[in-house]
Amino acid sequence: VTQGGVLTDAGALTVNAGANAITLTNAGNDFTGAVTSTGTVVQLTDTNAIVLGATTGSTSVAVNAGGSVTQNGATIINTPLLTVNTSAGAVTLTNSNTVGNLGASSATTTFSLTDTTGGLNVTGAVSAGSGLASISTTGGNLAVTTGSVAGTGVTLASATNDVTLNGTVNGNAGPVTLTAGGLISQTATGTINTTGLLTTTSVTGTTLDQGNTVGSFNATNTTSGNIALTNTAAPLTITGISQAGGGSVTVGNAGAITVSAPIASSGTTTLNSSGVLSLAAAGTITSTGTVNLTGSTGISTAGNVTTTNSPVNYNSAVTLTGPVTVSAGNGAVTFASTVNGPGALTVNDSATTTFTGAVGTTTALASLT
Repeated sequence: VTQGGVLTDAGALTVNAGANAITLTNAGNDFTGAVTSTGTVVQLTDTNAIVLGATTGSTSVAVNAGGSVTQNGATIINTPLLTVNTSAGAVTLTNSNTVGNLGASSATTTFSLTDTTGGLNVTGAVSAGSGLASISTTGGNLAVTTGSVAGTGVTLASATNDVTLNGTVNGNAGPVTLTAGGLISQTATGTINTTGLLTTTSVTGTTLDQGNTVGSFNATNTTSGNIALTNTAAPLTITGISQAGGGSVTVGNAGAITVSAPIASSGTTTLNSSGVLSLAAAGTITSTGTVNLTGSTGISTAGNVTTTNSPVNYNSAVTLTGPVTVSAGNGAVTFASTVNGPGALTVNDSATTTFTGAVGTTTALASLT
Protein backbone atom coordinates (compact mmCIF):
# COMPACT_ATOMS: atom_id res chain seq x y z
CA VAL A 1 0.00 0.00 0.00
CA THR A 2 1.44 3.35 -1.07
CA GLN A 3 0.03 6.84 -1.53
CA GLY A 4 -0.16 9.30 -4.41
CA GLY A 5 -0.90 12.41 -2.38
CA VAL A 6 -1.32 13.78 1.15
CA LEU A 7 -3.65 11.88 3.48
CA THR A 8 -5.71 13.99 5.90
CA ASP A 9 -7.97 11.49 7.58
CA ALA A 10 -10.75 12.87 9.79
CA GLY A 11 -11.36 9.59 11.60
CA ALA A 12 -9.86 6.20 12.31
CA LEU A 13 -7.87 4.64 9.48
CA THR A 14 -7.32 0.91 8.95
CA VAL A 15 -4.79 -0.38 6.43
CA ASN A 16 -4.29 -4.11 5.85
CA ALA A 17 -1.64 -4.99 3.29
CA GLY A 18 -1.40 -8.63 4.30
CA ALA A 19 2.00 -9.95 3.22
CA ASN A 20 2.96 -6.65 1.60
CA ALA A 21 4.44 -3.34 2.71
CA ILE A 22 2.65 -0.19 3.88
CA THR A 23 4.39 3.04 2.86
CA LEU A 24 2.52 6.14 4.02
CA THR A 25 5.47 8.50 4.34
CA ASN A 26 4.27 11.79 2.81
CA ALA A 27 5.45 14.54 5.12
CA GLY A 28 2.09 16.29 4.85
CA ASN A 29 -0.01 13.40 6.18
CA ASP A 30 -2.29 14.27 9.10
CA PHE A 31 -4.05 11.32 10.71
CA THR A 32 -6.49 12.72 13.25
CA GLY A 33 -7.86 9.32 14.30
CA ALA A 34 -6.16 6.12 15.35
CA VAL A 35 -4.17 4.36 12.62
CA THR A 36 -4.47 0.55 12.54
CA SER A 37 -2.05 -1.21 10.21
CA THR A 38 -0.97 -4.70 9.18
CA GLY A 39 1.82 -5.47 6.75
CA THR A 40 5.45 -6.50 6.38
CA VAL A 41 7.44 -3.25 6.36
CA VAL A 42 5.09 -0.66 7.89
CA GLN A 43 6.07 3.03 7.55
CA LEU A 44 3.81 5.79 8.89
CA THR A 45 4.45 9.55 8.79
CA ASP A 46 2.28 12.28 10.35
CA THR A 47 2.99 15.99 10.31
CA ASN A 48 1.39 16.29 13.75
CA ALA A 49 0.68 13.87 16.58
CA ILE A 50 -0.22 10.29 15.74
CA VAL A 51 -2.28 7.72 17.65
CA LEU A 52 -1.46 4.11 16.85
CA GLY A 53 -4.08 1.42 16.83
CA ALA A 54 -3.13 -2.24 16.56
CA THR A 55 0.09 -2.19 14.54
CA THR A 56 1.70 -5.28 13.05
CA GLY A 57 4.81 -5.23 10.91
CA SER A 58 6.14 -8.71 10.31
CA THR A 59 9.50 -7.20 9.28
CA SER A 60 9.50 -3.74 10.86
CA VAL A 61 7.47 -0.73 11.96
CA ALA A 62 8.74 2.84 11.49
CA VAL A 63 6.78 5.81 12.82
CA ASN A 64 7.71 9.46 12.25
CA ALA A 65 5.62 12.32 13.65
CA GLY A 66 5.66 16.05 14.23
CA GLY A 67 3.88 15.64 17.57
CA SER A 68 3.35 13.07 20.28
CA VAL A 69 3.18 9.34 19.51
CA THR A 70 0.68 7.38 21.61
CA GLN A 71 -1.46 4.24 21.50
CA ASN A 72 -5.21 3.88 21.28
CA GLY A 73 -6.70 2.04 24.26
CA ALA A 74 -5.05 -1.32 24.88
CA THR A 75 -3.84 -1.84 21.31
CA ILE A 76 -0.33 -3.21 20.82
CA ILE A 77 2.61 -3.00 18.45
CA ASN A 78 3.82 -6.37 17.20
CA THR A 79 7.09 -6.33 15.26
CA PRO A 80 10.67 -7.63 15.37
CA LEU A 81 12.02 -4.09 14.76
CA LEU A 82 10.54 -0.75 15.87
CA THR A 83 11.77 2.79 15.22
CA VAL A 84 9.80 5.80 16.50
CA ASN A 85 10.74 9.44 16.09
CA THR A 86 8.96 12.69 16.87
CA SER A 87 10.28 16.19 16.28
CA ALA A 88 8.02 17.76 18.93
CA GLY A 89 6.66 15.86 21.90
CA ALA A 90 6.70 12.57 23.75
CA VAL A 91 6.65 8.94 22.71
CA THR A 92 4.39 6.95 25.03
CA LEU A 93 4.05 3.29 24.03
CA THR A 94 3.32 1.56 27.32
CA ASN A 95 0.80 -1.10 26.36
CA SER A 96 1.65 -4.83 26.23
CA ASN A 97 3.70 -4.51 23.06
CA THR A 98 5.69 -7.34 21.50
CA VAL A 99 8.85 -5.82 20.08
CA GLY A 100 12.08 -7.70 19.50
CA ASN A 101 14.44 -4.83 18.70
CA LEU A 102 14.28 -1.08 19.22
CA GLY A 103 16.14 0.86 16.56
CA ALA A 104 17.11 4.54 16.36
CA SER A 105 14.31 6.46 18.05
CA SER A 106 13.82 9.88 19.60
CA ALA A 107 11.48 12.23 21.41
CA THR A 108 11.94 15.83 22.46
CA THR A 109 10.50 15.17 25.93
CA THR A 110 9.86 11.70 27.40
CA PHE A 111 10.31 8.35 25.65
CA SER A 112 8.55 5.29 27.08
CA LEU A 113 8.32 1.78 25.66
CA THR A 114 6.97 -1.36 27.31
CA ASP A 115 7.64 -4.78 25.79
CA THR A 116 6.22 -8.16 26.77
CA THR A 117 7.72 -10.31 24.01
CA GLY A 118 10.22 -12.15 26.18
CA GLY A 119 13.23 -9.95 25.60
CA LEU A 120 14.23 -6.68 23.95
CA ASN A 121 17.43 -5.46 22.29
CA VAL A 122 18.20 -1.76 21.89
CA THR A 123 20.01 -1.70 18.55
CA GLY A 124 19.92 2.03 17.74
CA ALA A 125 20.47 5.36 19.47
CA VAL A 126 17.43 6.17 21.63
CA SER A 127 17.09 9.72 22.91
CA ALA A 128 14.48 11.36 25.14
CA GLY A 129 15.75 14.91 24.79
CA SER A 130 14.74 16.87 27.89
CA GLY A 131 12.76 14.02 29.45
CA LEU A 132 13.10 10.54 30.91
CA ALA A 133 13.93 7.61 28.63
CA SER A 134 12.16 4.52 29.97
CA ILE A 135 12.42 1.05 28.41
CA SER A 136 11.16 -2.14 30.02
CA THR A 137 10.55 -5.78 29.14
CA THR A 138 9.13 -8.87 30.81
CA GLY A 139 9.89 -12.53 30.22
CA GLY A 140 13.38 -12.02 28.83
CA ASN A 141 16.59 -10.01 28.87
CA LEU A 142 16.86 -6.29 28.20
CA ALA A 143 20.10 -5.57 26.35
CA VAL A 144 21.54 -2.35 25.01
CA THR A 145 23.50 -4.04 22.23
CA THR A 146 24.62 -1.90 19.28
CA GLY A 147 22.55 1.08 20.46
CA SER A 148 22.55 3.58 23.28
CA VAL A 149 20.01 5.29 25.55
CA ALA A 150 20.05 8.95 26.58
CA GLY A 151 17.72 11.37 28.30
CA THR A 152 17.36 13.57 31.31
CA GLY A 153 17.24 10.37 33.30
CA VAL A 154 17.11 6.77 32.07
CA THR A 155 15.13 3.79 33.38
CA LEU A 156 15.89 0.29 32.09
CA ALA A 157 14.07 -2.73 33.51
CA SER A 158 13.72 -6.45 32.94
CA ALA A 159 11.16 -7.74 35.41
CA THR A 160 12.29 -11.36 35.21
CA ASN A 161 15.74 -11.53 33.58
CA ASP A 162 19.03 -9.72 33.02
CA VAL A 163 19.87 -6.15 32.05
CA THR A 164 23.04 -6.04 29.93
CA LEU A 165 24.75 -2.88 28.73
CA ASN A 166 26.96 -2.99 25.65
CA GLY A 167 26.12 0.59 24.65
CA THR A 168 26.30 3.88 26.53
CA VAL A 169 23.57 4.90 28.96
CA ASN A 170 23.57 8.67 29.51
CA GLY A 171 21.26 10.16 32.11
CA ASN A 172 22.87 13.60 31.89
CA ALA A 173 21.77 15.38 35.11
CA GLY A 174 18.90 12.97 35.72
CA PRO A 175 18.72 9.67 37.60
CA VAL A 176 19.64 6.34 36.02
CA THR A 177 17.63 3.40 37.35
CA LEU A 178 18.44 -0.20 36.44
CA THR A 179 16.15 -3.02 37.60
CA ALA A 180 16.66 -6.71 36.85
CA GLY A 181 15.04 -9.95 37.88
CA GLY A 182 18.50 -11.42 37.27
CA LEU A 183 21.94 -9.89 36.71
CA ILE A 184 22.89 -6.30 35.85
CA SER A 185 26.17 -6.17 33.91
CA GLN A 186 28.12 -4.19 31.32
CA THR A 187 30.89 -4.48 28.77
CA ALA A 188 33.68 -1.93 28.22
CA THR A 189 31.46 0.01 25.79
CA GLY A 190 28.40 -0.08 28.04
CA THR A 191 29.29 2.73 30.42
CA ILE A 192 26.84 4.75 32.52
CA ASN A 193 27.02 8.53 32.74
CA THR A 194 25.05 10.82 35.02
CA THR A 195 25.79 13.60 37.46
CA GLY A 196 22.74 12.37 39.35
CA LEU A 197 21.92 9.13 41.16
CA LEU A 198 22.50 5.62 39.80
CA THR A 199 20.09 3.17 41.46
CA THR A 200 20.36 -0.57 40.84
CA THR A 201 18.06 -3.35 41.98
CA SER A 202 19.04 -6.91 41.10
CA VAL A 203 18.42 -10.50 42.13
CA THR A 204 21.63 -12.27 41.03
CA GLY A 205 24.14 -9.44 41.23
CA THR A 206 25.21 -6.09 39.84
CA THR A 207 28.59 -5.94 38.08
CA LEU A 208 29.36 -2.46 36.75
CA ASP A 209 33.14 -2.66 36.56
CA GLN A 210 33.93 -0.35 33.63
CA GLY A 211 34.70 3.39 33.40
CA ASN A 212 31.38 4.77 34.64
CA THR A 213 30.88 8.42 35.62
CA VAL A 214 28.06 8.73 38.13
CA GLY A 215 27.53 11.24 40.92
CA SER A 216 25.77 9.00 43.44
CA PHE A 217 25.18 5.27 43.87
CA ASN A 218 22.51 3.21 45.60
CA ALA A 219 22.32 -0.57 45.18
CA THR A 220 20.20 -3.51 46.32
CA ASN A 221 20.80 -7.20 45.58
CA THR A 222 18.62 -9.89 47.08
CA THR A 223 20.09 -13.34 46.36
CA SER A 224 23.40 -14.55 44.86
CA GLY A 225 26.01 -12.45 43.11
CA ASN A 226 28.17 -9.45 43.93
CA ILE A 227 27.63 -5.71 43.88
CA ALA A 228 30.51 -3.92 42.12
CA LEU A 229 30.92 -0.39 40.79
CA THR A 230 33.97 1.13 39.12
CA ASN A 231 33.61 4.89 38.78
CA THR A 232 35.65 7.82 37.48
CA ALA A 233 33.65 10.81 38.76
CA ALA A 234 34.94 13.07 41.52
CA PRO A 235 33.35 12.82 43.97
CA LEU A 236 31.07 9.77 44.35
CA THR A 237 28.42 9.61 47.07
CA ILE A 238 27.14 6.23 48.25
CA THR A 239 23.55 6.72 49.44
CA GLY A 240 23.08 3.14 50.62
CA ILE A 241 23.92 -0.45 49.67
CA SER A 242 22.03 -3.59 50.67
CA GLN A 243 23.64 -6.91 49.73
CA ALA A 244 21.63 -9.81 51.13
CA GLY A 245 22.76 -12.57 48.80
CA GLY A 246 26.09 -13.54 50.30
CA GLY A 247 28.19 -11.83 47.67
CA SER A 248 30.72 -9.06 48.09
CA VAL A 249 30.41 -5.27 47.85
CA THR A 250 33.20 -3.51 45.96
CA VAL A 251 33.20 0.19 45.06
CA GLY A 252 36.17 2.00 43.56
CA ASN A 253 36.35 5.60 42.42
CA ALA A 254 39.01 7.71 40.70
CA GLY A 255 38.21 10.49 43.15
CA ALA A 256 36.75 10.98 46.59
CA ILE A 257 34.03 8.72 48.02
CA THR A 258 31.48 9.83 50.60
CA VAL A 259 29.31 7.25 52.37
CA SER A 260 26.18 9.05 53.58
CA ALA A 261 23.94 6.06 54.42
CA PRO A 262 24.38 2.48 55.65
CA ILE A 263 26.15 -0.28 53.75
CA ALA A 264 24.92 -3.77 54.69
CA SER A 265 26.79 -6.71 53.19
CA SER A 266 26.52 -10.45 53.70
CA GLY A 267 29.99 -10.89 52.19
CA THR A 268 33.16 -8.81 52.12
CA THR A 269 33.08 -5.02 51.75
CA THR A 270 35.78 -3.04 49.92
CA LEU A 271 35.81 0.72 49.36
CA ASN A 272 38.74 2.18 47.44
CA SER A 273 39.00 5.91 46.78
CA SER A 274 41.66 7.78 44.82
CA GLY A 275 40.96 10.69 47.12
CA VAL A 276 39.49 11.03 50.58
CA LEU A 277 37.19 8.25 51.75
CA SER A 278 34.59 9.89 54.02
CA LEU A 279 32.10 8.04 56.20
CA ALA A 280 29.37 10.16 57.76
CA ALA A 281 27.85 9.17 61.10
CA ALA A 282 24.98 7.62 59.14
CA GLY A 283 27.44 5.89 56.81
CA THR A 284 27.81 2.76 58.90
CA ILE A 285 29.14 -0.52 57.51
CA THR A 286 27.77 -3.88 58.62
CA SER A 287 29.49 -6.80 56.93
CA THR A 288 29.59 -10.54 57.42
CA GLY A 289 33.01 -10.68 55.80
CA THR A 290 36.19 -8.63 55.85
CA VAL A 291 35.99 -4.83 55.51
CA ASN A 292 38.78 -3.08 53.58
CA LEU A 293 38.79 0.74 53.53
CA THR A 294 41.27 2.76 51.46
CA GLY A 295 41.54 6.47 50.67
CA SER A 296 44.67 7.54 48.84
CA THR A 297 44.61 10.89 50.67
CA GLY A 298 43.13 9.55 53.89
CA ILE A 299 40.01 8.24 55.60
CA SER A 300 37.72 10.72 57.33
CA THR A 301 35.16 8.87 59.41
CA ALA A 302 32.37 9.13 61.93
CA GLY A 303 30.78 5.85 60.83
CA ASN A 304 30.76 2.67 62.87
CA VAL A 305 32.00 -0.60 61.34
CA THR A 306 30.72 -4.03 62.39
CA THR A 307 31.71 -7.48 61.09
CA THR A 308 30.78 -11.04 62.00
CA ASN A 309 34.11 -12.32 63.33
CA SER A 310 35.95 -10.92 60.30
CA PRO A 311 38.87 -8.48 59.99
CA VAL A 312 38.53 -4.74 59.57
CA ASN A 313 41.38 -3.01 57.74
CA TYR A 314 41.85 0.76 57.62
CA ASN A 315 44.53 0.92 54.93
CA SER A 316 45.13 4.69 55.02
CA ALA A 317 45.59 7.47 57.54
CA VAL A 318 42.43 7.93 59.63
CA THR A 319 40.86 11.13 60.94
CA LEU A 320 38.01 10.63 63.40
CA THR A 321 35.44 13.36 62.72
CA GLY A 322 33.09 11.88 65.29
CA PRO A 323 32.88 8.94 67.69
CA VAL A 324 33.59 5.63 65.92
CA THR A 325 33.03 2.08 67.18
CA VAL A 326 34.68 -0.83 65.40
CA SER A 327 33.28 -4.25 66.33
CA ALA A 328 34.91 -7.30 64.77
CA GLY A 329 34.21 -10.22 67.13
CA ASN A 330 37.03 -12.69 66.56
CA GLY A 331 38.38 -10.68 63.64
CA ALA A 332 41.51 -8.56 63.82
CA VAL A 333 41.35 -4.77 63.46
CA THR A 334 44.26 -3.05 61.71
CA PHE A 335 45.05 0.64 61.32
CA ALA A 336 47.82 0.68 58.72
CA SER A 337 48.75 4.34 59.18
CA THR A 338 48.20 7.20 61.61
CA VAL A 339 45.01 7.78 63.59
CA ASN A 340 43.99 11.28 64.67
CA GLY A 341 41.03 12.91 66.38
CA PRO A 342 39.13 14.82 67.45
CA GLY A 343 36.64 11.94 67.66
CA ALA A 344 36.64 9.04 70.08
CA LEU A 345 37.60 5.51 69.02
CA THR A 346 36.23 2.30 70.52
CA VAL A 347 37.50 -1.07 69.26
CA ASN A 348 35.68 -4.23 70.26
CA ASP A 349 37.40 -7.42 69.17
CA SER A 350 38.81 -10.52 70.84
CA ALA A 351 41.66 -10.83 68.34
CA THR A 352 44.55 -8.44 67.72
CA THR A 353 44.16 -4.69 67.27
CA THR A 354 47.14 -3.21 65.43
CA PHE A 355 48.14 0.45 65.18
CA THR A 356 50.97 0.72 62.65
CA GLY A 357 51.25 4.50 62.77
CA ALA A 358 51.19 7.13 65.49
CA VAL A 359 47.93 7.78 67.33
CA GLY A 360 46.79 11.29 68.19
CA THR A 361 50.04 13.06 67.42
CA THR A 362 48.46 15.66 65.13
CA THR A 363 45.06 15.92 66.82
CA ALA A 364 44.33 14.09 70.04
CA LEU A 365 41.49 11.58 70.20
CA ALA A 366 38.62 12.35 72.58
CA SER A 367 39.22 8.86 73.94
CA LEU A 368 40.60 5.47 72.95
CA THR A 369 38.95 2.36 74.31
